Amino acid sequence: MLLLVALLFAAPTVCAVINVTIDDTHGDPRTGLVPAYAPATGGAGAWHARTADSECDGCLVSLDGAKTTNGTWHESTANPDMGYNVSFSFRGELD
Repeated sequence: MLLLVALLFAAPTVCAVINVTIDDTHGDPRTGLVPAYAPATGGAGAWHARTADSECDGCLVSLDGAKTTNGTWHESTANPDMGYNVSFSFRGELD
């Protein structure tokens, strides 16, 4: 009975599913937030930012940059003794 009363006074809500692609380099187009890479990009054993024009003589995997979002990607060689991660923030919002 209490649940029925609570439902009668609940405010109606409206929601929609929105798919947003968060680019590895340019981030979220809605908020401008960009992913954080650890260990930081650039050093030995770290993440490396790549584009279709990047030279990579020692890469084990070769990507077709035309098939990536905005022609960019990040890569790293895994080392079991080091933690590699990518983190980003996002929030739900109503338009």
